[in-house]
Amino acid sequence: MELPKLLIKWRNGEVNPRENRLVRWLLLLEASENEEITQILEEIAMQEDQTLKFTCVWFTLNVMK
Repeated sequence: MELPKLLIKWRNGEVNPRENRLVRWLLLLEASENEEITQILEEIAMQEDQTLKFTCVWFTLNVMK
């Protein structure tokens, strides 16, 4: 999967990280460069995906250093 193509599909509403775990994890690779993606993934993590929650917390702590 090519990340630029995934981002286009995400922007067009063709893929949804709330419905697809693979999309979540692939978008996580772009989270450091896109605050909107980071916010969406954090919302999902706090609601349903504990592994993603810990990853987002770890990522946020590393960015703040």
